[in-house]
Amino acid sequence: MSGVRQSIVFCREKDGFDTGKAEGDKWVAPPPGTFFSSTHNRSVTKVYTEGSKFLDTYAYGQVQGSWEWTFNMDYDYLEPFLLAFEGVGTGENTSGGVFEFTKSNSKRVPSFCVRGKILNRITDGTWEENLQDEMYILTGCVVKTVRFSKSAGASQVQVSMSGLYANEHMVLGDLEATDYTEYNGHLVEFQCMFADDEYVANTESLSVGVENSASAIYTTCTPIASNFAESQTSITFGTMCYANDPTRYRTRMYSGGRSKTADYPNHKNLGPISSVKLKSYNAESVTYDNDGGCTVDMAGAMAKATRTAEFRLTDVVIKGLTRQKGDGSKLQDQINSTDVRKLVLVIETPACKVASRDEIWSKGPHVIG
Repeated sequence: MSGVRQSIVFCREKDGFDTGKAEGDKWVAPPPGTFFSSTHNRSVTKVYTEGSKFLDTYAYGQVQGSWEWTFNMDYDYLEPFLLAFEGVGTGENTSGGVFEFTKSNSKRVPSFCVRGKILNRITDGTWEENLQDEMYILTGCVVKTVRFSKSAGASQVQVSMSGLYANEHMVLGDLEATDYTEYNGHLVEFQCMFADDEYVANTESLSVGVENSASAIYTTCTPIASNFAESQTSITFGTMCYANDPTRYRTRMYSGGRSKTADYPNHKNLGPISSVKLKSYNAESVTYDNDGGCTVDMAGAMAKATRTAEFRLTDVVIKGLTRQKGDGSKLQDQINSTDVRKLVLVIETPACKVASRDEIWSKGPHVIG
């Protein structure tokens, strides 16, 4: 064996937690740049008896599965966000290709399943005649955390998701090929940041994170999780920005975010930044005249863009901000101690015009087989 290749596909669990792919739904190809890993853990307790140095036996307990999934954000690949957010925004119009993902008090994130193929039979030698390829299925997968980040110097938005799964099974044999669908989409590139509708031009990198606080539920009669629950949602926001304009961050921090004119930490009447927006679009916002002068029109670009993505953060509080040492490197404010009350992710794309969200899993642009 000279190497191992793995591929994954995924699907919601329409019929309930740990039920696997429902009849009528189809497997969905993953977004671009996908890498997926999973870990199977079983709790084991050593049993001792008084008077002996050595353990008598082992007691096997609950099965606890975990997974991690990273990929690049794409305007057309909405399926992972249908799994990470359970709420629907007031402006959603699926037939028009407008989707609004948010959290909801009265719902919980849906569970999903993952099918992976591992090709062990890379070379064909007689010493490998007992090698078998593997196809595995993880069921009862639940998103615990999802994080969006745009790094300094990079154009793309990276998505990182992690969570738990309840059960798994595998099929051994000879697989013809891994599951692969040629990429045909549109990456989300760059993000413009606005605070209270004011463009914040000195932002270099940023991130948004959502913690669903999901946990598996076990019963006394089985080591396999039978359900899951969600507790309080935590939303975080962080950014790295050049420290050359104190009115954008520090004065807002002095007032809790309510005002950008405070020159010292206010004693009372503090309040959060009412709105922070992170916008991406696929239209050109810069034009040049014959003399080389340029004009930037982001509002016009957003209006004529065919694909847009926007994070709408409500009631953002900056709790901490460190003045960096002046050692010759870039002077930047690193804001990663924040609280956010609500988040809405709005994506508009002509690739996903469907009658309802349910159709994504049977007639969507990325279903296979």
